[in-house]
Amino acid sequence: MRNLPAAICRQWVVRLASLTLISLAHADPEIAGSSLRYCRSPRLVDHSWAYLAYHIRNPDPLPATVRIVLTAERGATTVFEKILRIEGNAFIRGRELVTSAPTENYELNLYVGDRRVQRDSIFARFGAPRGRFQILVVNDGDTFEGMGTLDPARGAIVRAEVTWAGARDCPHHWAGYGDARAVVMAEPKFHLMTAMQFSALLDFVQRGGTLIFISPAGIMEAANTPLRELLPVDPLRIRRIEELPPLDEWGKQFHDQMRMTDERVPLMVPDGFPFLESVPIGDGVTALELNGFPVCRWRRWGLGSVGIFATDPCTKAMRHSECTVPAWNHLLSWTTAPYGLYYPENGTQLPYLLAILTGFRIPSVGAIQKVLAVYLIVLLGVLGVGFRYRRHAIAWVAAAALGVCFSAAIFYAAFRQNAQRPPRMATVVDVAATGPERRSGHAILSMFSKTDCRPTLKGNDVTALVRALPPLPTVPGRGQQVSLPPPLIVQRTFPEEMATAPNINIQALKPRDLAILYTLPAQPLPNLPTLTLSAGAMTLEPWNVPDWLPKRDVSVYILCRNGVIHGAVRDGQCVAVPNQGGMLRLDTFSSAIEALFTDELFPLPALAMLYPWEHKNGKAPMELGDFDQAGFVLELIPLTIQVQPGDITVPPPLIKVESASRSSALMGRTGPWQGNLLRNPVSYLGFKAIFPPMLADMDIRELRIELDATNPGENLLFDVAVAAPSEFVGPPDASCWQQATQVSERQQTLHVFRNLNAHSPLSRQSGHCGVLLSIRQKNLVDDVGESQRVNAWKVNAIRVTALGAINDSGPRRF
Repeated sequence: MRNLPAAICRQWVVRLASLTLISLAHADPEIAGSSLRYCRSPRLVDHSWAYLAYHIRNPDPLPATVRIVLTAERGATTVFEKILRIEGNAFIRGRELVTSAPTENYELNLYVGDRRVQRDSIFARFGAPRGRFQILVVNDGDTFEGMGTLDPARGAIVRAEVTWAGARDCPHHWAGYGDARAVVMAEPKFHLMTAMQFSALLDFVQRGGTLIFISPAGIMEAANTPLRELLPVDPLRIRRIEELPPLDEWGKQFHDQMRMTDERVPLMVPDGFPFLESVPIGDGVTALELNGFPVCRWRRWGLGSVGIFATDPCTKAMRHSECTVPAWNHLLSWTTAPYGLYYPENGTQLPYLLAILTGFRIPSVGAIQKVLAVYLIVLLGVLGVGFRYRRHAIAWVAAAALGVCFSAAIFYAAFRQNAQRPPRMATVVDVAATGPERRSGHAILSMFSKTDCRPTLKGNDVTALVRALPPLPTVPGRGQQVSLPPPLIVQRTFPEEMATAPNINIQALKPRDLAILYTLPAQPLPNLPTLTLSAGAMTLEPWNVPDWLPKRDVSVYILCRNGVIHGAVRDGQCVAVPNQGGMLRLDTFSSAIEALFTDELFPLPALAMLYPWEHKNGKAPMELGDFDQAGFVLELIPLTIQVQPGDITVPPPLIKVESASRSSALMGRTGPWQGNLLRNPVSYLGFKAIFPPMLADMDIRELRIELDATNPGENLLFDVAVAAPSEFVGPPDASCWQQATQVSERQQTLHVFRNLNAHSPLSRQSGHCGVLLSIRQKNLVDDVGESQRVNAWKVNAIRVTALGAINDSGPRRF
């Protein structure tokens, strides 16, 4: 019995030792690998979407719950977290959409509870902001030779930047495509793509993106995937052909227009090259055909477009025959830009839009006018009475007291007016794109509170993404430090995958901005609005507004390539109304919205409907707690263009004029209140009039170009000529002017060109028409001071109207 306590003590010692050994043997989870990429490219652009790929391993036999946190060395506006549960002796791999920062150094931190167990460094390439024209090529095959260099100096209509991806690398959310204007499907392995990747690609197109299939084998495989409903053709078979005369003619025209010295090799391959035989489906435009089979065909899908090219335009035979560049000029001329937060213009305009709607209400212009009128009348009356009875001092004291009383009354009225405002307000600007299957968009929030608060927002859908707005762009070369708000923390929990923004720090009377990217089921659209072109004026067919859209308090805009046409909802139908040009709009929010429309930041053409947030049908993309909601919804609806066969008139809103030479590009950057100075006897500027691509085969009989130019010194002569756009790839000179088509009739500022059937200046590949502007001195002025007085000039606008015909058997719809 004496040994019993000792035995019990030994047992407890053994148990404690065992527990100690077990605790010492416990292994923490670890990061096995991580990377940050945009598809396959390590080059990132600040504040754009990228993919964080991670590999987390749990060597312990017990399951573990971990939290990964991605942080940037500097400049991050959003910090992304994710909570994962890993089983024992297992690992987990995944990809997460995050926003990049202006740095090359990132850290992926691994936490167990609040304890950090590992830190992994991630290095990425930080490049300059990408241009406005991005192409994403999806390819897994070995036979695709690549696109080469698309450079305007070599005849390309744009300078395109290409990023590569495989089928596995395709984004699983439409936001992952970033600012890509076109996704080119070469020879991807479609069987490696998931349902979410196919869905993201469909969303990308119906939001305004462009999808192009350029491989016959790839088109045949796509017909057995969910992408079949996008194809503009029904593929039949692939056969080998030795020549393709319609495309060879494009190469010959391009070779002659570029004045190449080397001899061109015709497009002829004795062993043959693959060609897809197919049948057109539904409405669309066939740009080229061979024996009744489309070589290139396009169709509309939502706000975007889908095209196929029946043979690979990037082969060695295509390049030697000079067919590659005109083929890509045609393909890229159809692309449009989906709306996104990546463009610098949006980073400037969106905070301004939110600032108009957020905070305390400012009295209207009419109320301020009435107050000032009453104050002025009373003030003049007091001063008049004082001077009439020679009580000057009393009059001035009374006037000062009157000013103090009016100021106090204004502040009291403003206090009473804003006392009814809720203590917490969420201002929303929802930019939504409605397509045939989905409705997706950006809900941009400005959280405003009268007191400090730390709310938690939660998404209403697993596909919702949350991010902070890009900061305002800075002026280069100044070296100033930009103060950024505290980064927004965005967290996801596996397996629910619901996005949350926990404990947002909102300071009193200081708005906090963020954006929510959402995807919802589509609302019914029985038919689409139609814009009809005929020999007369362009008309918008009356369109019955669906029941889920409001019928009152709605502003309607028809977004065209070169302007905005106003519309209205009358008796439940959407109709066009004449533009009220020259009127001063006192509604600053509507004016700011229209400024966004003119920057081509939205897919075109489209019908935009702007209405108050309280008329919105459906729930918000996030749960906003006790925040009251107000703001506006901008609904983007696909717009169909219908062209009647025979004579048509293409008005200026559909033809955009852009610079085609360096001097004209510099002229466009001078701003609305700045001018230019002519120092040489004569100067030539090159422009390109961009027609809708569906009208590139139009037979033009007459061009009317209206030149709005000013020269206060009246010493300059302005003249206009037209030519093929490739006639002045470099800076235009006198030889270009002599070879161009001269004006047939001049009526003040209107220049008319007739009899263009034989030598049409319109490129059938790109839909571009060259416009040359000549500026000549009447009297040569050498003195610098005198030249600044009489040779100052400015071009305000160039408006183009085209008259011609479409040789179709029936209406053309796109």
